[in-house]
Amino acid sequence: MNDPQSPKKTNHQLETIGLMASGIAHDFNNILTSIVGQTSLALANLPPENEARKHIERVVKAAEFGTSLTNQLLKFANDQNLAVEQVHIDDFILNNRPLFQMFLEHNIQLIIELEHDFPSIVIIRSQIQQVLINLIVNSVRAIGDKSGHISIRTKTVDCCDFQIKLNNGRYLIPGTYLRIIIEDTGSGIPPHILSKIFTPFYSTRAKGNGLGLANTAKILDQHNGGILIKSKPNRGTNASIFLPHSLKMPALQ
Repeated sequence: MNDPQSPKKTNHQLETIGLMASGIAHDFNNILTSIVGQTSLALANLPPENEARKHIERVVKAAEFGTSLTNQLLKFANDQNLAVEQVHIDDFILNNRPLFQMFLEHNIQLIIELEHDFPSIVIIRSQIQQVLINLIVNSVRAIGDKSGHISIRTKTVDCCDFQIKLNNGRYLIPGTYLRIIIEDTGSGIPPHILSKIFTPFYSTRAKGNGLGLANTAKILDQHNGGILIKSKPNRGTNASIFLPHSLKMPALQ
């Protein structure tokens, strides 16, 4: 019997993603451009003290971020080269905190605890931003209407003396890694679902497209890193992102 998650099948699914992304990107960008244009006109006609301004400004920011994600999806689908940048990950996370807050509900608290002494690393900024948002959005959905929190922590991990096995069965190459931990107090993931969450198009939600974690895993693979998700029903979820201290990205250069 063929393995439903074999590399051959996964590659075919990713090719399908590429065709689908190319087909919808132009239309979706046109819709977002219209949203930004109309909301900007609304802002221009509202006095500074109007209570509606802050809500419309959030719509503008969300639409602009949607445009960025659409462009990323096209580049992901077409394997286009993206610029790498040297960043200090703690500054990166703190600077993105207002963006992360946009995806939270009023019942969810965001906690950030950073190690601060990790040296700067080389990443594709927009892609790692997308990875963090994908995981935060999943945590928000897992918490639902209950009160809860999502924490983001950073720490240094040296896997020279032990092996770290990722969800896809691959082991991290020995070396020093930055570990970004996103942990929530949500409903957790049953074991039979946890084994499938990185399969393209697999989703437990009626309106889910099953692309978020598949895209996340590919981005981290391209960064020579990876992701490990641990979860139990009613015990929350712990997602660990691993990014290498020394980065070479032959697939993107």
